[in-house]
Amino acid sequence: MKNKITFLAMIIFINAYSQIINEAPYILTIDQLKNWTATGEYASPDLIIEESLADRFVNTQTQMNSALNNDMKIAYLPDGMNNFGNYFGEQSQFNLYNFTNWAYIDKLIWFGGTADQTVQLPSSPWGNAAHRNGVKVFGDIYFSLNQFGGSNETVLSFLEQDNNNNFIVIPKLVEIMEYYHFDGWFINMETNTNPTTGALMYEFIKELTQQVESQGKEVMWYDSMVLNGNIEYQNYLSSENVVFFQNNEDNSPITGINGYEQRVSSNLFINFFWYAYANPSALTELSRDNALFTGRSPYEIFTGVDLVPGRNQTPFETGGNTWMSQLHDSNSPFTSLGLFATNIFYDQSQYSNFKNNPNDYENFYSAERHFFAGADQNAALEDVSGFKGVSNWMPAASVITSLFQTNFNTGHGLGKFSQGNQISTEPWHHINEQDILPTWQFAFSNENLSAKWDFEMAYEGGNSLKIEGDIFANSPVNMSLYKTNIEISNDTSIAITYYQNNDEAENVSLVLTFEGGTSNEEILPLDADGETGWITNAYALSDFQGATLVKIGLQFSSTTTQNNYTINFGSLSLSNSLSIQPISHKNNSSLSVLNSSSGELKLNFENFPLGNTQLYVYDFQGRLIESETIKVNAVSITKKLHLEASLQGNYILQVINAKGEKVSKKIQIK
Repeated sequence: MKNKITFLAMIIFINAYSQIINEAPYILTIDQLKNWTATGEYASPDLIIEESLADRFVNTQTQMNSALNNDMKIAYLPDGMNNFGNYFGEQSQFNLYNFTNWAYIDKLIWFGGTADQTVQLPSSPWGNAAHRNGVKVFGDIYFSLNQFGGSNETVLSFLEQDNNNNFIVIPKLVEIMEYYHFDGWFINMETNTNPTTGALMYEFIKELTQQVESQGKEVMWYDSMVLNGNIEYQNYLSSENVVFFQNNEDNSPITGINGYEQRVSSNLFINFFWYAYANPSALTELSRDNALFTGRSPYEIFTGVDLVPGRNQTPFETGGNTWMSQLHDSNSPFTSLGLFATNIFYDQSQYSNFKNNPNDYENFYSAERHFFAGADQNAALEDVSGFKGVSNWMPAASVITSLFQTNFNTGHGLGKFSQGNQISTEPWHHINEQDILPTWQFAFSNENLSAKWDFEMAYEGGNSLKIEGDIFANSPVNMSLYKTNIEISNDTSIAITYYQNNDEAENVSLVLTFEGGTSNEEILPLDADGETGWITNAYALSDFQGATLVKIGLQFSSTTTQNNYTINFGSLSLSNSLSIQPISHKNNSSLSVLNSSSGELKLNFENFPLGNTQLYVYDFQGRLIESETIKVNAVSITKKLHLEASLQGNYILQVINAKGEKVSKKIQIK
């Protein structure tokens, strides 16, 4: 029989239950590192990151603030990633640590370690999610503070050399990095040693950097030990720690960049105590000036901010505007930014108890949105009070330069859904399954609407995107979703899937912004034909062939006030799967598809011009399946389209009225 318009997709879920693993192959002791081989007992293909590192871009046209400087980078260091992400395959626990704001970070550091667990390796689920979003992933080499078991003997064991004075572990570190496909090493050296060990560590970092950078990857050194082997946090780029960044190794007279000939590390992470000085801005500015003096970019310096409330920096919600401003000269940052202990949203009770209570997910995501989008949790508006959010200083980056599809899946859920039907009520977590999520989380043109992840309802995966709030009469609200850089072809189409209870779609349009500004926007109203449940609308975009799509958004509007409005979105795709003629939204003709008890497809034509009207049915490869000509002899008529009983599946119905105007609908025949 003929049924309502819908859009089908299939995801095969593989249940693989494992636990957090705090031993090899995820964590290596120094002896295990020295004996590591790709086929040995301390290695596993489970850690191989399969996703290539996506290219990222920014675009001032689609920035919320076009004046923002794009040079600052963010290194993101959750403290104890081994306790959060050392798994492979799907987990049977919903409330594991998760992350969704990839658009604002550039490097994910797999920070962790103890006096014995020196080498921390990123897991492939997290590595795949990061690479999919263009974020580099770093392994961690950790030398503990002496009071926690760190010792000079441990450091010397790590720095062991062969008879030719070659460091034994450097080839191992490079091989591990290349085998598992991550992007570099973070060196956390906090063991007090002596001048001999300090000099040896210097030679090690220099050689490691040369070999790692020859593979196109990076080494980041933490501002801790200085050349004499002592732990002396400098808190800015100083004459002491510059040695581990860019060194005047030959002791030639320093005349600008000519005096700093030796590159020692790719990046330097500055310790957190800069904030305690009388003039913190002076220190961050000095880091910039000193980096430039050595011939290096100041954005290879990552000034550290400790997010644990009250430990080093003031809590972000009360002091964030201050310390972010101290990192900037107006809109221009002095250095890049290193964010430490970013797991506070997950395991600090003042933000959420999600680590211990799976029902507290809204507080977890709300706290993280507060940090990135500001106190109002809206990246499109500048907060008048409270923390303005990272988005106030950092433009969002994107990787969407080609056709893509998303189900807004965050990578975990309280159950699983397929094609809108719940297929499991078991909790799960697998960040490897996370889709490309909205660039901005979230961004509305006013505060009347808000968005959140809805884990009670989904089209595919574990959640949908829920919009809720008020739509006031004749006051449209725009929502920015995705920053893109995609050239439209003759075959490109866009489809969106949403859930309708009571004509909610009448208040929603897709908004497509093309290169050139808001004057190049196309508004595509949604049309659910009064149906309920999960509905998909598809639009051919061949009218825009050759144009560059730079943003995808939504508009919510109504001629009457809609209080307590809600709608859920389950899928969005941009593809070349529809080879059909363009949909026209420049006429008043509308086409409704009605179910028929006789099994025929009833079509209702409203405001069609009188005369011959052509009906075409295409499959998704653009092949013509059936065609028919009917005569429209009234402003509103209902006709039946007779299709062969053998036809089953998804099709595009295209109608061309007597004026040559086109309207298209997606149909499913069962």
